Amino acid sequence: MPLPEHSLRVAIAGATTLRGKDLKYWLEEGGFPAGEIRLVDEEIASGTLTEVAGEPAIVQSINESSFDGLRFVFFAGSAAFAAKHGPAADKAGASVIDMTGGSWAASRARPWIPRLDALISPPTPSALPNDHYHTWVAPSTPAIVACSLAAAFADLSPARVAITFFQPVSERGDEGVSELEGQTTKLLSFQPMPQRVFDT
Repeated sequence: MPLPEHSLRVAIAGATTLRGKDLKYWLEEGGFPAGEIRLVDEEIASGTLTEVAGEPAIVQSINESSFDGLRFVFFAGSAAFAAKHGPAADKAGASVIDMTGGSWAASRARPWIPRLDALISPPTPSALPNDHYHTWVAPSTPAIVACSLAAAFADLSPARVAITFFQPVSERGDEGVSELEGQTTKLLSFQPMPQRVFDT
Protein backbone atom coordinates (compact mmCIF):
# COMPACT_ATOMS: atom_id res chain seq x y z
CA MET A 1 0.00 0.00 0.00
CA PRO A 2 1.52 3.38 -0.96
CA LEU A 3 2.32 5.82 1.82
CA PRO A 4 0.47 9.14 2.05
CA GLU A 5 2.23 11.89 0.13
CA HIS A 6 3.08 13.87 3.28
CA SER A 7 4.60 10.91 5.15
CA LEU A 8 8.33 10.35 5.34
CA ARG A 9 10.52 7.28 5.32
CA VAL A 10 13.26 7.50 7.93
CA ALA A 11 15.87 5.23 9.46
CA ILE A 12 17.46 5.16 12.89
CA ALA A 13 21.00 3.84 12.56
CA GLY A 14 22.07 2.70 15.99
CA ALA A 15 18.52 1.82 16.97
CA THR A 16 19.41 -0.35 19.98
CA THR A 17 21.49 2.31 21.75
CA LEU A 18 20.00 4.49 24.49
CA ARG A 19 20.05 7.48 22.13
CA GLY A 20 18.42 5.43 19.37
CA LYS A 21 15.66 4.19 21.67
CA ASP A 22 14.96 7.73 22.90
CA LEU A 23 14.89 9.03 19.34
CA LYS A 24 12.41 6.35 18.27
CA TYR A 25 10.19 7.23 21.22
CA TRP A 26 10.20 10.94 20.40
CA LEU A 27 9.60 10.38 16.70
CA GLU A 28 6.56 8.29 17.56
CA GLU A 29 5.24 10.43 20.41
CA GLY A 30 6.10 13.82 18.91
CA GLY A 31 3.86 13.52 15.87
CA PHE A 32 6.70 13.23 13.35
CA PRO A 33 5.02 12.33 10.02
CA ALA A 34 6.96 9.11 9.48
CA GLY A 35 5.25 6.58 7.25
CA GLU A 36 8.09 4.14 7.90
CA ILE A 37 10.75 4.01 10.60
CA ARG A 38 13.48 1.59 9.58
CA LEU A 39 15.70 0.31 12.41
CA VAL A 40 19.30 -0.61 11.61
CA ASP A 41 22.35 -1.15 13.75
CA GLU A 42 25.73 -2.80 13.94
CA GLU A 43 25.99 -6.51 13.16
CA ILE A 44 26.13 -7.50 16.83
CA ALA A 45 22.72 -5.88 17.48
CA SER A 46 20.97 -7.13 14.34
CA GLY A 47 18.07 -9.47 14.94
CA THR A 48 16.97 -7.65 18.10
CA LEU A 49 13.19 -7.79 18.44
CA THR A 50 11.52 -4.47 19.23
CA GLU A 51 8.45 -2.53 18.10
CA VAL A 52 7.61 0.46 15.96
CA ALA A 53 4.24 2.19 16.26
CA GLY A 54 2.92 -0.74 18.28
CA GLU A 55 3.94 -3.33 15.67
CA PRO A 56 6.74 -5.91 16.06
CA ALA A 57 9.97 -4.94 14.31
CA ILE A 58 13.40 -6.49 13.95
CA VAL A 59 16.59 -4.44 13.94
CA GLN A 60 18.45 -5.08 10.68
CA SER A 61 22.15 -4.94 9.93
CA ILE A 62 23.23 -2.43 7.29
CA ASN A 63 23.47 -3.62 3.70
CA GLU A 64 23.64 -1.96 0.29
CA SER A 65 19.90 -1.20 0.20
CA SER A 66 19.42 -0.10 3.83
CA PHE A 67 19.13 3.59 2.90
CA ASP A 68 17.19 3.30 -0.37
CA GLY A 69 14.10 5.50 -0.59
CA LEU A 70 14.69 7.24 2.76
CA ARG A 71 14.23 10.97 3.36
CA PHE A 72 16.11 11.14 6.68
CA VAL A 73 18.69 8.90 8.33
CA PHE A 74 19.43 9.59 11.99
CA PHE A 75 22.74 8.22 13.26
CA ALA A 76 22.38 7.54 16.97
CA GLY A 77 24.97 4.83 17.64
CA SER A 78 28.72 5.20 17.84
CA ALA A 79 30.74 7.89 16.09
CA ALA A 80 32.71 5.21 14.21
CA PHE A 81 29.45 3.66 12.95
CA ALA A 82 28.26 7.04 11.65
CA ALA A 83 31.62 7.78 10.00
CA LYS A 84 31.57 4.41 8.25
CA HIS A 85 27.97 4.40 6.98
CA GLY A 86 27.07 8.11 6.78
CA PRO A 87 28.47 8.57 3.25
CA ALA A 88 26.37 5.65 1.96
CA ALA A 89 23.21 7.21 3.41
CA ASP A 90 24.08 10.56 1.86
CA LYS A 91 24.86 8.91 -1.49
CA ALA A 92 21.46 7.17 -1.42
CA GLY A 93 19.81 10.61 -1.37
CA ALA A 94 18.86 10.84 2.30
CA SER A 95 19.43 13.85 4.51
CA VAL A 96 21.75 12.58 7.23
CA ILE A 97 21.37 13.86 10.78
CA ASP A 98 24.36 12.69 12.77
CA MET A 99 23.83 12.81 16.53
CA THR A 100 27.20 11.17 17.26
CA GLY A 101 29.75 13.60 15.81
CA GLY A 102 31.24 10.87 13.63
CA SER A 103 30.57 12.70 10.35
CA TRP A 104 32.53 15.90 11.02
CA ALA A 105 35.06 15.00 8.34
CA ALA A 106 32.47 14.34 5.61
CA SER A 107 32.86 16.69 2.66
CA ARG A 108 29.27 17.95 2.83
CA ALA A 109 28.82 17.91 6.60
CA ARG A 110 27.98 21.03 8.56
CA PRO A 111 27.21 21.68 12.22
CA TRP A 112 23.56 22.06 13.07
CA ILE A 113 22.22 23.83 16.14
CA PRO A 114 18.70 24.86 15.04
CA ARG A 115 18.31 27.92 17.27
CA LEU A 116 21.74 29.20 16.23
CA ASP A 117 21.50 28.21 12.58
CA ALA A 118 21.50 31.83 11.39
CA LEU A 119 24.86 32.43 13.09
CA ILE A 120 26.59 29.42 11.53
CA SER A 121 27.96 29.84 8.01
CA PRO A 122 26.15 27.82 5.34
CA PRO A 123 27.77 24.72 3.84
CA THR A 124 30.04 25.04 0.84
CA PRO A 125 27.93 24.78 -2.32
CA SER A 126 28.08 21.36 -3.90
CA ALA A 127 29.85 20.90 -7.19
CA LEU A 128 26.94 18.86 -8.50
CA PRO A 129 23.92 20.67 -9.96
CA ASN A 130 20.63 20.20 -8.09
CA ASP A 131 22.50 18.34 -5.36
CA HIS A 132 20.76 19.56 -2.22
CA TYR A 133 21.39 16.79 0.29
CA HIS A 134 23.77 17.29 3.17
CA THR A 135 24.98 15.73 6.35
CA TRP A 136 23.94 17.72 9.42
CA VAL A 137 26.03 17.08 12.52
CA ALA A 138 24.38 17.84 15.85
CA PRO A 139 27.21 18.64 18.29
CA SER A 140 27.28 17.22 21.79
CA THR A 141 25.11 18.85 24.44
CA PRO A 142 28.10 20.67 26.02
CA ALA A 143 29.02 22.11 22.61
CA ILE A 144 25.44 23.29 22.04
CA VAL A 145 25.32 24.92 25.50
CA ALA A 146 28.73 26.54 25.00
CA CYS A 147 27.77 27.91 21.57
CA SER A 148 24.46 29.18 22.91
CA LEU A 149 26.13 30.97 25.83
CA ALA A 150 28.78 32.43 23.53
CA ALA A 151 26.05 33.78 21.25
CA ALA A 152 24.08 35.16 24.21
CA PHE A 153 27.12 36.94 25.65
CA ALA A 154 28.53 38.15 22.32
CA ASP A 155 27.23 41.72 22.78
CA LEU A 156 29.02 41.93 26.13
CA SER A 157 32.39 41.01 24.55
CA PRO A 158 33.60 38.78 27.41
CA ALA A 159 37.32 38.05 27.48
CA ARG A 160 36.78 34.51 28.74
CA VAL A 161 33.89 32.18 29.56
CA ALA A 162 34.69 29.12 31.69
CA ILE A 163 32.22 26.24 31.67
CA THR A 164 32.56 22.88 33.43
CA PHE A 165 30.57 19.96 32.05
CA PHE A 166 30.04 16.53 33.56
CA GLN A 167 29.24 13.93 30.95
CA PRO A 168 26.00 12.05 31.63
CA VAL A 169 26.46 8.32 32.14
CA SER A 170 23.92 7.65 29.38
CA GLU A 171 26.42 9.06 26.85
CA ARG A 172 28.43 5.89 27.42
CA GLY A 173 25.43 3.72 26.56
CA ASP A 174 24.30 0.54 28.30
CA GLU A 175 27.87 -0.30 29.34
CA GLY A 176 28.17 2.98 31.21
CA VAL A 177 24.83 2.59 32.96
CA SER A 178 25.67 -1.00 33.96
CA GLU A 179 29.07 -0.01 35.29
CA LEU A 180 27.65 2.87 37.34
CA GLU A 181 25.18 0.43 38.88
CA GLY A 182 28.05 -1.96 39.63
CA GLN A 183 30.19 0.83 41.09
CA THR A 184 27.34 1.89 43.39
CA THR A 185 26.80 -1.69 44.61
CA LYS A 186 30.51 -2.29 45.19
CA LEU A 187 30.97 1.08 46.91
CA LEU A 188 28.17 0.37 49.37
CA SER A 189 29.65 -3.05 50.16
CA PHE A 190 33.22 -1.69 50.47
CA GLN A 191 34.54 -3.74 47.53
CA PRO A 192 36.78 -2.64 44.63
CA MET A 193 34.73 -0.88 41.94
CA PRO A 194 34.73 -1.86 38.25
CA GLN A 195 36.42 0.84 36.16
CA ARG A 196 36.38 -0.46 32.59
CA VAL A 197 34.28 2.50 31.31
CA PHE A 198 34.86 5.15 33.98
CA ASP A 199 37.95 6.07 35.96
CA THR A 200 37.97 6.87 39.65
